Amino acid sequence: MVADVNLYGMIRMCKAFLPKIKKSKGRILNVTSVKGRCYGKNMAVYTTTKWGAEGYSNCLRMEMRDFGVKVITIEPCAFGSATEIIQIPVVKKQLEQMWSEADDDTKDELGRDYVDKCIAREKACHFTTKSADLAYVDDAIIDALFAAKPEIRYLIPGGVTWIDHWFVAAVLAGFLPVTWMDWLIDNYFKLGVDVN
Repeated sequence: MVADVNLYGMIRMCKAFLPKIKKSKGRILNVTSVKGRCYGKNMAVYTTTKWGAEGYSNCLRMEMRDFGVKVITIEPCAFGSATEIIQIPVVKKQLEQMWSEADDDTKDELGRDYVDKCIAREKACHFTTKSADLAYVDDAIIDALFAAKPEIRYLIPGGVTWIDHWFVAAVLAGFLPVTWMDWLIDNYFKLGVDVN
């Protein structure tokens, strides 16, 4: 279901409008996520769809260049609760359902408190992104649409804390070895939930 919206929906929309966009030498704006450049524990499916959307956008940008079409990627960071993507009751229900459907080995391996840790993490994430100002995303979209020379990517920091860890992780991921990023994600950014 996540892939239907985040990846295949984007591909279907691009394919549907591509003939007209090519004819007018227009622009395609694909909204992905910082999670198309970063990763963390407990977000494999969502992150996979966003990496797929990034890859699709990159390939499409290269393919459309000869037609005079610009393909631009909008990458919002910590805006999850501001956009109502993170709804704690929904997340809790999904986690409880996954737990009830898990096999006994998985339940023994993780322990029941793992679900509670996941819910606590989502609540913390909800708090830090609830008041994020979506005007920054709006501004990026307007610039991407109307600037004479738009950026290829707009990585947009969000959240209500003084630093958006996702934004920092995305910037660092372009420079640091993967093993260093894994360590930072686990130990400093804490962008996932630990089993222990």
